[in-house]
Amino acid sequence: RQASVANVIAADICKSGGHDVCVGREDGAVEVWTLGGDQAGPMSANGVAPTLVMQTSTSESIRGMQSGSVTSSAFQDLIVTTYSGKVLAITTDPAAADATGAALVRDEEMPATAVGAATALAEMAVASIKQQPKDVQKERAKDKERRLKALQKEVEGLKMQVDKEKARYKSISTQEIAVAPQVKISSKFRLCPDEACYLLALECQSALDLVALRGDLSLDLLEDPEGAILSRQPGTTASPTLATYRCVEESNRIQIKLRTPEGTGGSVSCFVVPQVQPRTAQLVNLPVPPLSLHERVADMQVAEQIVAEVPLSDLSIKGPFSLADMHQWLSLCVSSGMPPRPADDEMVLFFRSVFVGTVLSCRYSKGLGFFRSDSPTTLTVLKEVITREATARQMRVKVSVDLNEESTPHVLHLLHPKVAYQQALTQSVRLVEPLRELQLQDGEVCYLQQDMKEILDQGNEILRDFERQPRRLNFLHQIVTDLYRHKWRLKGHSSVEHRLPALQRLLASYDFDSLVKFFEETV
Repeated sequence: RQASVANVIAADICKSGGHDVCVGREDGAVEVWTLGGDQAGPMSANGVAPTLVMQTSTSESIRGMQSGSVTSSAFQDLIVTTYSGKVLAITTDPAAADATGAALVRDEEMPATAVGAATALAEMAVASIKQQPKDVQKERAKDKERRLKALQKEVEGLKMQVDKEKARYKSISTQEIAVAPQVKISSKFRLCPDEACYLLALECQSALDLVALRGDLSLDLLEDPEGAILSRQPGTTASPTLATYRCVEESNRIQIKLRTPEGTGGSVSCFVVPQVQPRTAQLVNLPVPPLSLHERVADMQVAEQIVAEVPLSDLSIKGPFSLADMHQWLSLCVSSGMPPRPADDEMVLFFRSVFVGTVLSCRYSKGLGFFRSDSPTTLTVLKEVITREATARQMRVKVSVDLNEESTPHVLHLLHPKVAYQQALTQSVRLVEPLRELQLQDGEVCYLQQDMKEILDQGNEILRDFERQPRRLNFLHQIVTDLYRHKWRLKGHSSVEHRLPALQRLLASYDFDSLVKFFEETV
C-alpha cells in the first residue's frame, strides 16, 4: 500500500501541451501522471486513462511542491522541498544528465528558435555530438573538466567550513551539556487496516543513528525496516517491549510496523538519537487506546449487514452524562475514525477489528449509551473505561450487560485459522530441511504429495515465519486468555486466575473443540 499523498499540483512537466498531475507522498515518493495512453484504468475527466510517466524517491517526506523554470528556460521543472530543508529540482531536460552543468549552459546560450520540444532537443543534442569537429569536442571537454574542478573545489571549501564549525561546537560541548534539542523530530502513528497493524514513521532533520522503543504493553514488531537492524531486549513487568533499531544506512526517516494488543491501553515511548554532536535523545510518546485495532466502518448499509450476521452481546449505560461526555469517553477507547465532535443529538457509529474481525455498534445520546458487540473483550473495555471516567467526575451510572453465549465460540472460530497456522508451522519447519536434501539427491520430486511440494516451495517463508513464531503465538494466546477473563468478568466473576494454567496447557496442545468446551465449563 502506497503512502498518503502530501502535495498535488498540475503542471506541463512532459511538454505535452496539457497539464500533468504531480504527486508528492509522505514517504518521499514523487510521481508524475500524464493524461494519455491506452492502458485500462480509472478514467480522467476527458475519458483518457492517466499514465505514470516518471517516479523517483527522496527518502524524506515531501513538504512543498511547485513548478517553474529552474534548470532551463525551455522546460518546466518540478521543485520539491523535503522535511530536512532540501530544495530539489526534477526535470525532463536531457541536458541535466551532465552533472557538471556544462550541457545546461550550452542550451541557455542557444537562440530561442533553436529550442523546440523535448524530443527534438534530445535528437539535436545527439546529432550535434556526432558531427562536431575534434577541436570543438576537445574544447568542450576542457570546459567540462574546468567546471568539474570548480565544483569540487567549492565542495571541499564547504566541507572544511562544516568541519571547522563541528570542531568549535565540540570544544564547547566538552564544558557544557546540551539540554535543548538540536533538530526537530516528526512522528506519525496510523492504523493500516489492510495489514492489521500500525505504521510508525519517525523523521528527523538530520541523519538518524538509532531509535529505541519502550512499550508498557506487549507489542508485536512485525518486520525489520529497510536500512536498519532490530535488536530485542528481554522485557520487564513495567516495560514488556524493549527494542532498538540501529540505522546502518544514512537516512532521515524510518518506518516501523507493529501490532498492538487490545484490552488494555498504554503508550509507546520512542527515544530518537540523531547523528549530531553532542549526542542527544529526543522522546516521542505515542498513546495506544484499549481498542487500538478497531477501524470505523463508514458505510452504514455494510455495517448493518455485518452486525446482522453475528451473535451480539449488549451493554447499556445510563446516567447524568451529556452526549459530549459519552463521545469523549468513547474516543479514549477507539482512536481510528472518531468524529472530532458530536454532530447530532444521537450518534450512531460502527467499528470493526481489523485483526480479529469482531464488530462494535455504538448508539448513544444524552443520558444513554447502548453498545453491541460479538466480543466480550470489547464490551468489557468499554464498561471499565466509561465507569472509570464517570466515577472520576462523580457521576453515578447504571450498567447492564446481556451476554450472548454464542459470542465466545464465534470469536474463537475467528481466531482459529491464525492459531492453527502458527501451531502447524512448527510441524512444517521440521520437514523443510529433509525435503531439501531429498530434492538435492533426486533432482525431481514429482512423486511427493501436494502438501509436501507446497512446504518445499515455501521453505524460505516457513523458516522466516518460524523465527517470529514464539512472539506471534504468544500474541494470539494472550488474546484468547483475555477473552476468557473478560467473559467471566461480564458474568460477575472478578478473578479466574486459578483456571489460567489449565487454559495455557490446552493452548500448548491446541485443539479447537477442546478449547470451546473449556470456555463453556463453569468456573
